[in-house]
Amino acid sequence: MNTNIDLATITVGDIANVVSAIFVIIAVIIAGLSLRNHQRVAHVDMVVKLRDRFRQLAPQRKASANFLLTELTSSGKDSIPVYLNEVMHLFEELGLFIRRRAVDELALWTLMSDYIRGYYCAAVKLGIIEKYRQDDPNYYNEFEFLYKRMLRIESRKSGANVKSLEFDVDEVKAFLNYERLQPTKV
Repeated sequence: MNTNIDLATITVGDIANVVSAIFVIIAVIIAGLSLRNHQRVAHVDMVVKLRDRFRQLAPQRKASANFLLTELTSSGKDSIPVYLNEVMHLFEELGLFIRRRAVDELALWTLMSDYIRGYYCAAVKLGIIEKYRQDDPNYYNEFEFLYKRMLRIESRKSGANVKSLEFDVDEVKAFLNYERLQPTKV
């Protein structure tokens, strides 16, 4: 195989074609990097908007925390209040967004993982998710997915076993007490 190039046969047009090809490759690389950066910014922006929406649910969260604390110490009720359903539905949406990779999961973990863990563990310990799943076995699947994803991230960051990160009843009560004492003004 002969790899010698005869420089006498290279024309200005050949050089122009090579330079043009190099510029096209550079432009494609820059466009790709720009798109990836735009997607990262959009994902983080979405998480911030969702966090703001979560903050707007402060009155519902306070009422939910009071309800859940009462339920943890009583025999339980048959109906689940609308305000608690609103809070849990937001977590269901967040789970869907994480599954579809529409939001940055690390940003969501940083901003909201304690809330996700607290509400999920309270809902499980009170049988609320199980109660909903009697009618529809897929109810709150995205919330469960979100909860498990947050535990995996926490485990990876802390080195703790995933099982050890689940809130026990005392930790759920502490979380709910914290949550119910938060101001309801946004």
